[in-house]
Amino acid sequence: MSTTPEPIRPCRTTQHCAHWGWCHRCAPALAKAARHVVKAISAAGIPVADSSAPYGQMTTVLAAASGVQPDTRPVPLCDLMFENGSQCAKPAGHRPFGSDDPHVPARPVPDAERRSRYAAALAKAAGSKAFMKTGTEWDHARGAWGLHADAALAVADEEQRDLRDRLRVSGEVVTLFRTELLDLRAGLEQARATTLLEAADFVRGLLLTQPGITTAGLEAALRRMAAEAPTGQAEDGARQK
Repeated sequence: MSTTPEPIRPCRTTQHCAHWGWCHRCAPALAKAARHVVKAISAAGIPVADSSAPYGQMTTVLAAASGVQPDTRPVPLCDLMFENGSQCAKPAGHRPFGSDDPHVPARPVPDAERRSRYAAALAKAAGSKAFMKTGTEWDHARGAWGLHADAALAVADEEQRDLRDRLRVSGEVVTLFRTELLDLRAGLEQARATTLLEAADFVRGLLLTQPGITTAGLEAALRRMAAEAPTGQAEDGARQK
């Protein structure tokens, strides 16, 4: 029997899938394994802001082992258009009904205009009149300030990319922990339902075998049942004396 995992094609319906190539929808088993990666990163004391690289490295290995296939399809973008004509840069489906995930323009301001604003701000801060004058004799100075703006923009863009990465990783960690909490809640609710059913069966048996049993007698019997449970605790978690 072949041990080669069945190939998993990324669904590209979530931000996580658009970035990492898999998510809880198209690779639920991998998503469950990734929770242990998040726990390991947390246990190692790595700040959330610095966890993108180790998370990516470890989950990439897991993804390859689980059969996730590379997706060469172009990323479908959200079809929302802003007033300035730019399209939302996030993947399609990033804002399902009830979500407050914000839309983000791909290019909020044209590069030339942004460069000019930076250059003018830098010149003004340095006391230069290059952008206060309209004469061609100031073209050289404006060009020089444009080069300064390019350097400042490179730093700003790198900081923005880093911030976006940190925000994305933070969101992924929150999503993974939320999924784990939902699973835990479902398990607790199932355990509670099982306990109540067992108690109901126990009471029914008492009523059949002891028709004249009193309320106090039922309570005492249920407390004995709780004390004899494997955990030694009542259903609500309160330890009995």
